[in-house]
Amino acid sequence: MARIAIADFLFYLSSAAFYPYLQIILRNNGYHHSSVGLILAIGEAASVVIPLLVANLADRTGKRRLCVIFCILLAILLFVPVSTSTTAWITILAMFFCRGLYSCLNPLLDSIATTYLEGDSSKYSTVRTIGTLGYVLACFFFGLSGIIQSGNNTTILKTFIICGTAFGVYCLTLPKMIDSGIMSRRIAKGDIKVYRHSDDHSRPRYGSPYEKSFVIFIIATFFLKLGNSAIERLLSSYMTEVMKLGDNFINYVALGSTAEIAIMLLSGYLIKKKNVPPTLLVILGGLGLCARLLIYAVWSSMPAFIIAQLLHGLTFGATQIGSVMFIAKSVPKENASMAMSIYTCIGTSLPNTIGSLLGGWIIESQGYEMMFVMYSAFALVGTMIFIITNRSLSVKK
Repeated sequence: MARIAIADFLFYLSSAAFYPYLQIILRNNGYHHSSVGLILAIGEAASVVIPLLVANLADRTGKRRLCVIFCILLAILLFVPVSTSTTAWITILAMFFCRGLYSCLNPLLDSIATTYLEGDSSKYSTVRTIGTLGYVLACFFFGLSGIIQSGNNTTILKTFIICGTAFGVYCLTLPKMIDSGIMSRRIAKGDIKVYRHSDDHSRPRYGSPYEKSFVIFIIATFFLKLGNSAIERLLSSYMTEVMKLGDNFINYVALGSTAEIAIMLLSGYLIKKKNVPPTLLVILGGLGLCARLLIYAVWSSMPAFIIAQLLHGLTFGATQIGSVMFIAKSVPKENASMAMSIYTCIGTSLPNTIGSLLGGWIIESQGYEMMFVMYSAFALVGTMIFIITNRSLSVKK
């Protein structure tokens, strides 16, 4: 478990130099809000398509580790023109492939972790918490040390190259047992349990990621993540332009991520020890998301902003653990990479694509407040779908 946890730690270390700065990098290069929204949406579109192709390759060949290394190294190379080019077509092309390849890493790592850890929710939440710890520490370090200056793209680029390279090199040391061929032999020997089809047709069956419960889950997640795209893709400029946080904005990103740690550990414990349905955690996360977005919309004071950031523990921590464990309990291990990628691409990246494009236009025409209000409605729709269908989404252990 330790080696998987270190990989997660290093990956999220690199993420801290990547995701929070994408919008700022484009603004630094002179692009307007609407153009930034369009470019980010194109990048998100790539993260809908490319991870599915890479996941299919990883599941067919069993070379998950090599796929991870390939994706991070190419993403590093492509991040150079993303952060330096002021030519629109170069920026768009580089963003498309950079975001697409980097987006492959999270579902690949989740499929590796849930398979290697045999679907143990407590162990997975521990691994995921260590990853979050890497993100938090990196955010605080970047903000307090001044190693990254939000107005200087060169400092962002250098930091991402260092962190991304460290992650890629470490992945060479991951155990070969994560290859699906070796996993299949362990499954055949009975070393790893695989969820099979249930004889009870009134409950979700195991064996295919495309069954009714999985489809409902993805649809509900789509609306939930459409609301969350206001935070994932558009909050950085709100912090620098409205809250006037400057380079300190990254510390408030870290504050939100810090709240994840306790919630993730608690979520894993509740699923494993108390038999709490994973979808119940997603519902709690959805309600927290609605509240968080409305706080941003109604109150612009610092105390209210801090409260909203702390709600990240629910809006991401509980939602992430609940979603991944739902998939881990509902999909056979040999389809793990593809199922995680469907969740990431259709349930997350696609709504982020739409959210980035729509959000940039709303901000320019109506302002941040209206954008947050509209996106809270999307989050409410997703949460209500989960509440209404919660019984049919319940899975057996």
